[in-house]
Amino acid sequence: MEIFDQVAEKMRSDLAEARSAIQHPGLKGASFEEVFRRFLRSYLPATLDISTGIIVDSAGRSSRQIDVIISDAAKTPIFYRSGDTRVVPVESVYSVIEVKATLDSRELERAFENMKSVRALRKTGYEIENGPIVRSKTLYRRKWDTWPTSYFVFAFDSISLDELVS
Repeated sequence: MEIFDQVAEKMRSDLAEARSAIQHPGLKGASFEEVFRRFLRSYLPATLDISTGIIVDSAGRSSRQIDVIISDAAKTPIFYRSGDTRVVPVESVYSVIEVKATLDSRELERAFENMKSVRALRKTGYEIENGPIVRSKTLYRRKWDTWPTSYFVFAFDSISLDELVS
């Protein structure tokens, strides 16, 4: 378990460096998000793209700005790219993560609104295959024709869970 402690300590160190070097709230938040994306890139397979940006569907709907988008690096058409910022189709998105320096009830509500904007998007770009082999995924005790988007909140710090849920 020592390796996990070392990884966690490296992330804490990167966060402390950003906290001490940057005073502007917007820049500080963007820096925290970059620390987290850099962490994910270090430990997730290279077949995944770790970005920030907006997710779109074929009906022209789009999400709010998402802190971390985890998508298929090999099969994702990228409609826009600038640095870490992307506009990607919802069909290629595996997961979204909202990053918070400190999670409180107000920040949790904001994260929830961002996630609802992703959940409203429809994965219609897939053609469901008919034939002898039926492909589906079972997740959360439900069968899915396409991989469902997972939603997470990552916080470097938080109020107590009792306060958060009240």
